[in-house]
Amino acid sequence: YEKKVELGMSGSFRYVFSVRDNAGNEFTSSVYTISVDTNAPLLTETIVGSAKKITNTSIVFGGEASDGNEITITQGEQTWQTTVTDGKWVIELPLKSENSQIADGNHDFVITVTDKNNKTNQITRTVTVDTVSPTITEPSVTTIDKKYTINNVDYYGSSVIAIKAKVEDATTSIA
Repeated sequence: YEKKVELGMSGSFRYVFSVRDNAGNEFTSSVYTISVDTNAPLLTETIVGSAKKITNTSIVFGGEASDGNEITITQGEQTWQTTVTDGKWVIELPLKSENSQIADGNHDFVITVTDKNNKTNQITRTVTVDTVSPTITEPSVTTIDKKYTINNVDYYGSSVIAIKAKVEDATTSIA
């Protein structure tokens, strides 16, 4: 005998089997408990957060996950994995290593948790990598009160002078 029962939700369910033959003999089984999980696992990432992160070293992601046992992070063709321990997870991604090459620029990282029933949940985090120092070119001092120059050093007769330079940064703006 087989019968399919639609439970329609997650939870713990108890059931018993009862059977009676034509002679009136009955049998009732022990109580069986089953747990049904139809929900996707919960996933948070709180180190980078939803605001864009800027870094010039490694990238650290971390947060919490429910009933998931593995976190997978993908960016382009690269993939990294870490495990969930006591509901928490953390991973540090080096910018340059044997298994990781994260170039300067904006990158979207897709973080996925997979539970034991192969249900997934994912979030995306954007990180800007900027390992190149800004440049300063064309420095100059302008004033109308220049007094004299000795050994390529300019001397001024006022304590207020105007200094200007061209400052550039290829990846992020100047702070």
